[in-house]
Amino acid sequence: SDGGGNSALDVDPGASLWGTRLHANAIIDDNDVDEARAARAFSFNVFDATGWQKMKTSGPAKIKWFGGFRMAKLKQNLDIHYMQDAGAVADRVADISEYNKIRGVGPRLGFAMDVPLGKQGVSFNFEGAASLVHSRSSYKLYAEDGMVFTDGTPTTVEYRTDIQDDNRKVNIPVYDFTVGLSFVKKQKNNADLKLTVGYHYENWRDAHAQMRFLDDVDSQLAIRVYNDLSFSGSFFKLSLGF
Repeated sequence: SDGGGNSALDVDPGASLWGTRLHANAIIDDNDVDEARAARAFSFNVFDATGWQKMKTSGPAKIKWFGGFRMAKLKQNLDIHYMQDAGAVADRVADISEYNKIRGVGPRLGFAMDVPLGKQGVSFNFEGAASLVHSRSSYKLYAEDGMVFTDGTPTTVEYRTDIQDDNRKVNIPVYDFTVGLSFVKKQKNNADLKLTVGYHYENWRDAHAQMRFLDDVDSQLAIRVYNDLSFSGSFFKLSLGF
């Protein structure tokens, strides 16, 4: 799946707009931003291969364990543009681009439960799983400062590239669960037409990297921050079983 978006903010009269992602030595002071623009893009592709094993139960509930492996590829891009009005002649601009990419494979284990609700063909479903994706993670951060004159001519005052550019191998824990209701209708050829509606959630531990500058003078005072990636939403699924 792919996604993205844009956002923009202009400073109000008498207020301050802080550029929280500015480099420490940027041409714009972090509290003198007049305009901020951001664009983000996201790509998330996952493939699961799974085998199932049913368990014997004394009641009507059906429980099965499953195991397999997960292959994943994630890309995240963030582009930020800051502008400071420097008078009638020119504007100060600063651009920051951040790229995260993860590609990996790892084992996946879980269990699923199906509980009839008394009505013919209606049941409650739950499925939970955990994965450990052994990944190659890459992170890049670029920054560029300059002046843009009123005639549109850009003049680069200071250019910094590859502030951070590294690769690392990392094991990312992933857990997900799904809850829902299923409605099954038997067909004339003995097949089962099944409609499922429900909710899905999953979390990728420390899958997003971000550079934060701790001091507005010394550009060496910076830390790498890792954040979780979470996905959630409603779904419906139509299947035919024989």
